[in-house]
Amino acid sequence: MIKSQTLIIGDIILDEYWFGDSNRISPEAPIPVVNIKNKNFRLGGAGNVALNFSEINSNVTLVSTIGKDLDGKTIEKILKKKKLKHHLKKISLSKSIKKLRIFSGHHQMIRLDFENERKSYELKLDNKLKNEIDRSKLILLSDYGKGTLLEIKKIIKYAKGKSKLIIIDPKGSDFNKYKHASILTPNMNEFVEVVGEVNNKTQLIKKARNLIQKNNLIGVLVTQGKNGMTLVTKGKAIHKDSLTQNVYDVTGAGDTVIATFSAYLNSGKTYEESMEMANIAASTVIKKIGTATVDKKEIEEIYENRNKILNKKFYTSNSEILKKIQTIRSKNMKIVMTNGCFDIIHAGHIHLLENAKKLGDFMIVAINSDETVKVLKGKKRPVNKLSARIEMLKALSCVDLVIVFNELTPLKIIKMVSPDVLVKGGDYKIRDIVGADLIKAKKGKVKIIKTKKGYSTTKILQR
Repeated sequence: MIKSQTLIIGDIILDEYWFGDSNRISPEAPIPVVNIKNKNFRLGGAGNVALNFSEINSNVTLVSTIGKDLDGKTIEKILKKKKLKHHLKKISLSKSIKKLRIFSGHHQMIRLDFENERKSYELKLDNKLKNEIDRSKLILLSDYGKGTLLEIKKIIKYAKGKSKLIIIDPKGSDFNKYKHASILTPNMNEFVEVVGEVNNKTQLIKKARNLIQKNNLIGVLVTQGKNGMTLVTKGKAIHKDSLTQNVYDVTGAGDTVIATFSAYLNSGKTYEESMEMANIAASTVIKKIGTATVDKKEIEEIYENRNKILNKKFYTSNSEILKKIQTIRSKNMKIVMTNGCFDIIHAGHIHLLENAKKLGDFMIVAINSDETVKVLKGKKRPVNKLSARIEMLKALSCVDLVIVFNELTPLKIIKMVSPDVLVKGGDYKIRDIVGADLIKAKKGKVKIIKTKKGYSTTKILQR
């Protein structure tokens, strides 16, 4: 028997979607009338987690509970069609959980929930479930608070004893039941419900570490919608800004994040790499309507394109520059920027650029156009045309991006880039540096690096 590398346990939900048009108000009440055009069924909850996971790694098994009803049969049909390995316990006294959403165009008009309260321990930690855990490397628990995981403490204890990686999408205000798990992935609302108000990243990290210590966890991954996601462990904190631009529907986005993060982490990727993949997947799935999945090809094509953008050192359009800066920001990289003519590159320039790069992660050099160099330095300048000056800067390992500006000052470029650190060389006073007030106003830093003695373009030309 082929080992199941991943076991997903949790509440499975049947998502039913009705799509139509709405262009009039009901004469019976002040509500829109939706003319239904088509319907479909999808899997939510642990079902959606499993389907998203299987798009990256097919070696996965889903364990859940359903009712002995028509909705339960529909769930089974979908799983069979998707060829997803599963074990479903049928509960005679419980209904399958279903959520009906009615859409008009891209707008969700109403959601109707069909479920009954579950109090019994519907999924037991029996020998069958223990065997599934034994065969798995990763245990992913998708807790929607619907009853499947009422014995979650026993499941965690057993899996922990077998040295399994346990990742949990939690629910409710009691996280003590997740004690001894590996990683929890709450959204911001769920996190705040447990730890109290969070006003900034520093508080988030501190409260996450308190939660880690209290419950003997490895880490906590807090998803924050448009504000990205933050992974906190005992030793470090990693933040990824959201890549979101167009949001149609956030349904199931959390499922996509935990599935993608877990799948890549389980495959040997680092925390940061797995977060990057999860971030890409989330930004893709929320552009789709309803509960949806993102396949491996989609994720990795975007990842490769983003790396190409990051590695390219020169762009001619502001839209491309802004796209690159967005990519840099999403990686939580600190941007350093300086500017100048850089006509004849000498040891003084190298000294400036290398020391500037040490102040952050990504070094941007704004370079004067040929026309502005003539105005600033005289008609015989520049000695090297713009194309040559760009190539020389691109060749330096400490320079990550070169931007040309056609104005006499770099103020417009500084406003567009909004660097974390603005650097100038020489004997400048901070008050005299163009853009210094803007950077300081946004709590950035302005630094002056002393000129390396004996080196200047003017002196070289005078020899």
